[in-house]
Amino acid sequence: MGQGSSAAVVPFVNTNVPPPELVERACILSAFDTPEVLWLWQQYCRLDTDEDGVLSCEELLELPALKHQPLRERLPYALGLNTTKQYDFPAFVAALSPFNPRSSLDDKTRLLFRLYDSDQDGRITKKDLRSTMKLVLKSGGEDTLSEEQFEECLDLTLTELGLPTDEPADEKQAEKDKVALGDIGAPSEAEQETAVGEIEVSRRGSSLQAGITYEMFAGCVGTTNLGPKLSFFIT
Repeated sequence: MGQGSSAAVVPFVNTNVPPPELVERACILSAFDTPEVLWLWQQYCRLDTDEDGVLSCEELLELPALKHQPLRERLPYALGLNTTKQYDFPAFVAALSPFNPRSSLDDKTRLLFRLYDSDQDGRITKKDLRSTMKLVLKSGGEDTLSEEQFEECLDLTLTELGLPTDEPADEKQAEKDKVALGDIGAPSEAEQETAVGEIEVSRRGSSLQAGITYEMFAGCVGTTNLGPKLSFFIT
């Protein structure tokens, strides 16, 4: 997804009609069809202000649909772009492919995951979610929310992800709690169920502290209605 082509960059002189071989490569590398690729060609030519036939990462991000995204600064990482490289037209189209409604669920989910992974460590923590939501809410004019209201929104997102809303307890303290439960004596069936539930919450809390992996995130998006809520599509 969005990694671009592994072939060498092919500079060219901008024209109103792209070379057929570039259109063919762009279609192969993306989920876009020929009419969409031709439309993207016009956008590409507008962005190529120095007319050198290739785009820098910064030029690519000047695409109107991306320019004002609240998470714009995270897009190079999310789209698998290298800020020091130049991109030809097929690579430009391939990078935008996850925004196409026909792109695979994996491509879309991986884009969302990387957008939320603010520190680019391959995991999403509560800290990542908090910083991401603040950027999105601010861009939507909802930065007037009180801290309490914001935390409620954050907790709602965590709940929909199937994760605990509380910051996880210290692991050593969790172990002490488990030992204490074991010292009480033979628990009843109801007490056993409660203890198991507490241990599960502790494990889920530890998972949140360590961060949500891509596999966990993909499972959440695939089984909840978070996909439409978190998606960013070119319109």
